[in-house]
Parts: sequence; C-alpha cells; structure tokens
Amino acid sequence: DGLDRVYDAVRARADAIAGDTGTSFGFRNFYISHAAPTDPAFRDVIEAAAESLGLSRLRMPSGAGHDAQSVARFAPIGMVFVPSRDGISHSPQEWTPPEDVTN
Repeated sequence: DGLDRVYDAVRARADAIAGDTGTSFGFRNFYISHAAPTDPAFRDVIEAAAESLGLSRLRMPSGAGHDAQSVARFAPIGMVFVPSRDGISHSPQEWTPPEDVTN
C-alpha cells in the first residue's frame, strides 16, 4: 500500500537522524483510512445517467477520504468526480468551471 511505503520511509529517515544525533524517535499510526467500495448498482446508474447526457465517464478509485467512507458502513454509496484545473483538489486553489458541474 502506498501509505505504508510513506510511513516506512518516514520511519527509516527518522531512525537515521536519531542515530546520527543520539536522540530517539517514536512513531505510531493513529489514523488508518480504509477504502469504501461503491455500490455496483449506483455505479451503473451514474454511468447510465452520464451516457444519457452525452458526458464522458471513467471508473476510478479515490484515494481521498470522504464522508462516503463513513456512510458506506451503513448504506450503499456512489460518487461523482469532476475534473479540476491542473488536477488540484481539496485546496483553496481548486477550480472547476461551471460547465463541468452542470448539465
């Protein structure tokens, strides 16, 4: 998993610094986010709606944390993503033109 590789790299670098400086370092994962698969029926409905409107569509995993992760514990979920300028998301610099979010 990508996040585990990041944690491993942080631990390795911190351990090296601790060894060089005679200090110690402690690290524990206190937040673990699990993937929440979307409901196949919801995916089909979303894709059919996009197709009927002549919109492009692409199935893709989301690495971001969303309310959907919590809701998925109790109910089926589906998600719709739209392109953002320069791929910037979840940031004040995020921008998606109105024509990409309206039909």
